[in-house]
Amino acid sequence: MRTTSWFLLSILLSVSALYFSPTLEWSLRPSLSEIDHKAVVTKTKNTTTPAPAKKPVEVAVQKPSDTEVAAPQRVLVEPEPAHETPGASSASASNDEVPEISQHVFADSNDERTKHNLAALVWDEQIASIARAHSADMLDKNYFSHEDPNGCSSSCRADNADYRWTAIGENIYMTTGYKLSSAAEAEMIVNGWMNSSGHRANILGTKFTHTGVGIAVKGDKVYITAMYSKPR
Repeated sequence: MRTTSWFLLSILLSVSALYFSPTLEWSLRPSLSEIDHKAVVTKTKNTTTPAPAKKPVEVAVQKPSDTEVAAPQRVLVEPEPAHETPGASSASASNDEVPEISQHVFADSNDERTKHNLAALVWDEQIASIARAHSADMLDKNYFSHEDPNGCSSSCRADNADYRWTAIGENIYMTTGYKLSSAAEAEMIVNGWMNSSGHRANILGTKFTHTGVGIAVKGDKVYITAMYSKPR
């Protein structure tokens, strides 16, 4: 009887020891091979803000108003200077002959236009005064050019004189050592221009309606400037 009791107590103690054994506790958990592993798919939210679609660049083009009137185009014609070979005599035109030479150059130029069935140019005293000033400046400063020493051309001189124009041209001529009548000197000048393509184009220019001639004389030197224009 005692033996039986000790036997039953031993079995009970063994069972209790197994139940509280850490080894048994872990051994009773399912092994990794018994777990139904499933792939875990992690979805990451795209936090990057997509770039906006590029729109075509719109360029604003300003259209002229119906009331706008385009400024007239200004045409400037300045041929190479026509320089006459000096004559044998040391005498030339006097200041008293200057107006006569100017009028002869004006008349002879219009005669050339008439020969080519072109309308005569109208005498314009304002551009005649601009032409006289340029001839005097060339004579005084001893140069021969459409541009003065400061680089001012015929258009520049016209603008400085507040002359409003849409087309302007200029012929210049210089003689020295001639003793000719006013008519003969003017004929020589106009013939010289007519034998030069650029100067001829000015005399016969259809874009011109007005003209003025300015002459300056000193000793045996004579400077001639003829300007052609279409006033605005």
